[in-house]
Amino acid sequence: MNSSKYRVFVCTRQRGDLNNLESCCFNCGSVEIYQAFVDEIDRRQLADRVEIRQSGCLDRCDAGTVVAVYRANLPDFAWLPDKIQRKVRKILFPNRHLYGHLTQADIPAIVESHFIHGKPLKQKLLTNV
Repeated sequence: MNSSKYRVFVCTRQRGDLNNLESCCFNCGSVEIYQAFVDEIDRRQLADRVEIRQSGCLDRCDAGTVVAVYRANLPDFAWLPDKIQRKVRKILFPNRHLYGHLTQADIPAIVESHFIHGKPLKQKLLTNV
């Protein structure tokens, strides 16, 4: 894991709020998005540079399927409470990007732009992360 250049976390959390299913990443197809990332990374032979993982909530439930991309080898702040960890990472490591409202068709463009050319795909980035 330490040799990865990028880490990708796909929110696959299934919320219990049955009145608001459309804002749950799981119900917006996050498992399929996760698999699309895995397939695209394998197809382009980028497994040595990009690590894909399923994650819990990324606190942007309003954005459908949400994906966080981090630069690898950043210090770990696991000893801090979750909210403080997020704030510290945002301040110290601004190279974290959140993508939202994703479909499977978006994945090849994200891989091409972000992981091959090093430029986040602006059309799918979430603001105020």
